[in-house]
Parts: sequence; C-alpha cells; structure tokens
Amino acid sequence: MYGVKATKNQSTRLNLLAAVLLTATAVFASPLYSQSSSNSAGAEGISLTIRYFDKTIYTPDSDIMIKLTISNDSGNPYRFRLADNRIYSVDFDVRSMTNVQPPRSQKFTTQINANQPAFFREVSIDPGEEYSFSENLSDYYRISDPGMYVVTASFYPELHTQVGMSQASPSDVIDSNRLTLSVQPSVQGVAAIRQQINEQTGEVLSREALPPDQVVSFTLQARQKGDWNRFFLYLDIPSLIKREPQRARSFLRMSEADQQAYIQKFKDELKQQTTASDIVVVPSSFQIVRTSYTPDRGSVEVIEKFNNGNFTEVKRYTYTLERRDRIWYITGYDVQNVGTE
Repeated sequence: MYGVKATKNQSTRLNLLAAVLLTATAVFASPLYSQSSSNSAGAEGISLTIRYFDKTIYTPDSDIMIKLTISNDSGNPYRFRLADNRIYSVDFDVRSMTNVQPPRSQKFTTQINANQPAFFREVSIDPGEEYSFSENLSDYYRISDPGMYVVTASFYPELHTQVGMSQASPSDVIDSNRLTLSVQPSVQGVAAIRQQINEQTGEVLSREALPPDQVVSFTLQARQKGDWNRFFLYLDIPSLIKREPQRARSFLRMSEADQQAYIQKFKDELKQQTTASDIVVVPSSFQIVRTSYTPDRGSVEVIEKFNNGNFTEVKRYTYTLERRDRIWYITGYDVQNVGTE
C-alpha cells in the first residue's frame, strides 16, 4: 500500500489509536462507532477530489495510481479516521461506457472478506488544509479489457467493512468527482499477446513464457540476425525511453496518442542507429554468466564481445527485467567495459 502525505499547511495532526476488529461479513444498520466525530462527512465545505497521480498510457492489468485529496474549505477543523489498510476507508466505482463494472481484484476480495484487526489513525485538518494519499486502482478492480471507463471514489470517515453496505447515515460518505479512464490495447502484450511477423520466415510471432535468461538470449540472437521484429518482441520500449531524463520528461507530457507515435519513432531511431544506444550494438558473441530473479523482477548478466577489426572489445551487460502476465520483458540495462582481446 502506498504512503500518505499532507499538503498545504503543516498543522495536520495524526494520532495513532487502538485497533478495532472489523467483521467483513457483517451488515451494519448504524455507524461503526457509537462515539463518532462531531463533524459530518457530508458537512458543507468538505470535499474529495481524485486525479491521476502520474498520468501515463494504461493497458489492461497495469497499475493505475489515483491521488485522493480531502479538502477542508469550511470554517471548522475536520476530523476523520483513516485505516492503515485503505480498503476500509476508500472504495472506487468503475464503469464502462455501457455501465458494465469490471470484476473486483483478488487482493480486494480476499481482504474485504477476511476477519482481521483494522488499525487506523485519527486525522484532523484545519480550515484551508488538504490531506492527500494515493491508491492503486488495480488493487480494487481487475481491468482486463481495453476501452473507456468512468471512475469515482467514495471516502468513509468512520470506516466501512462491506462493499455496497447499507448506510444508516449516507451523508457520512464523501463522493468524489468523475475521472475518465482510457485503457489502451496492450503495447507489450500483457492481456492479449501482440503478434508480429518473423522477417526471415514470414511466420507469426507470439511471446512465450520464457525464463529471463532465455528472453535475453532470444533478443541478442535476434539482433545478431538483424531480425528487428524478434528483437523488439521482449523489449519494454516505454521503459527504455524513460532511461533518458530529457526524453522521459517529454514523453510523460505527451497525450496517449502522441506517446504511441513516439514509441514507433523511437523504434525507427534504434533501427537506423540514429540514437546512441548500447542495446542495438551487434555482439559477435555473448555468454550469460549470471541470472537471478524474484517472481516479478529479474537480472541477467552477459559478457558480450564486439569485433572491431584488429581487436575484440569485451563488455559486461546487466539487463533488468519485469514479469507481466507470465511474460518477462527487458526494461533496462547497464554496461561496463571489461577490456579487450
């Protein structure tokens, strides 16, 4: 879960309270606590605003970070309880343009249906203050289909323990503005593996669930053969673009359509070698010397040799990889000069 932060003024007061046991299967006909705050969540001047924390191109099952801001534009201090596990404080509603709701994520379903202690803090924000924190929408819903969606959020200042529960005091719930979410067809094949053509055989290529070392070996062999489609098959191009700070700043400011066009432009630059990139230099030979990985992150070290006529240059490449929907992608690399032969 992501951390929280207060914005604007520095007088936000956080006090750790005792844990309260929440029963996820219970249906409440009254507020969760008999001794609730004197202010009402629906009080005039209290609002919830949501926006994208770091807007980018969203594809099926990607992380979608949402920033939530509670603002106090009233004339009195506003107090609420914020659970350490935010699913007891926040919920989202996601709908397609045809009013179809995607399924809940497994993580959300498991947690909301579990009997467990919920630790919370009491937060007080003075007039003119804001309190912000971020949540991953993918922790609440599994959005597997490309398309347009509408996202809203609800904040429960007295906590909640059941999705869609009957509210005795609906004014205690703060509802947010609406966000439009565009989920693009996957560029990297996280939901439906994008197919390409093998330039040498004309056969359709598709990504396979190879281990990290085989992904790197596949990519290097493709570069040796000059087969660009196979070379790009396991490369995470947006991650490579973001390796360069100036490119990254420009890329992140682009619209989604412009980002797609820039990805193709970057590929063309790699093909034509008009951009400085060690990843496209063709090795005369290579040897994988070390592979390590967790379920979602990997590292592969490779000794690569480059024939420069009268001598052979030796370099150590360390490739970083990430796994998405069983497929490993190369997201970056480091290069060290080892020497010459």
